[in-house]
Amino acid sequence: MNPLARNYLLVMEKQALIEQHGSRTLPGWLSGHREDGGPAEHPHVAFVPLPFVGHQHADASVHGCAIVMPRSLGRAEREALLRLVAAWERDRAVDADGTMELSRATLPPVRIRRVELSEKLAVNSRRWCRPARRFVTATPIALDRNPGNLRSNQHGAAHKASISAQQSIADACERIGLPRPCSVEVSLAPLMPGVQPVRAFLPWPGRPDRPARVRVHADVRFDEFVRGPVLLGAGRYFGLGLCLPVFDGEF
Repeated sequence: MNPLARNYLLVMEKQALIEQHGSRTLPGWLSGHREDGGPAEHPHVAFVPLPFVGHQHADASVHGCAIVMPRSLGRAEREALLRLVAAWERDRAVDADGTMELSRATLPPVRIRRVELSEKLAVNSRRWCRPARRFVTATPIALDRNPGNLRSNQHGAAHKASISAQQSIADACERIGLPRPCSVEVSLAPLMPGVQPVRAFLPWPGRPDRPARVRVHADVRFDEFVRGPVLLGAGRYFGLGLCLPVFDGEF
């Protein structure tokens, strides 16, 4: 799935649930915005592609898409979200098994179906949610602040930018309630099999009126076990900054 199609799938899923809600006053946990249009102050629902990565035969193909609920989301909100998904399936199903089709004139149609537990490694929730001390990016992190030129040829400039990027990622971990990492390594190249390079992903945010964020891959390590899924950085609600929990010797 190319980057444009991948982003389109995520946007369409969110838009479909918002339309299914059918209210002009959308809850912040779904829309990501306050009633005045500003960004939500609390974590909200994320829409995340699940690529096949971290395996010797991995090819980065997207095998599924997850709707990730914040840990802080209450029971009533969780039930409301599941009702929206059920209503979406009921109203948009094109097959008896609940398969739905998302289509756009400029892209091939995408058929999606909800599964409880998939045999595909990339779509197995346990793979992304297991506790680990080490997390490696499956999709690059869009940094919350500009670290400087990571490609600079000037003496010490790239190293300084790298240190700033590491600090930004450590801050991002704390911002979502994780412990501060004991080490962070950053790279513009993939850090595990199957992962695509930074340049394979569309800029974030994809708006002409806002500057694009610097994106990096990262290897993040903690002193204690952390339970996934771990989503870091500015684009985490739309699939950037997705980290795979890994153990030494896995790849």
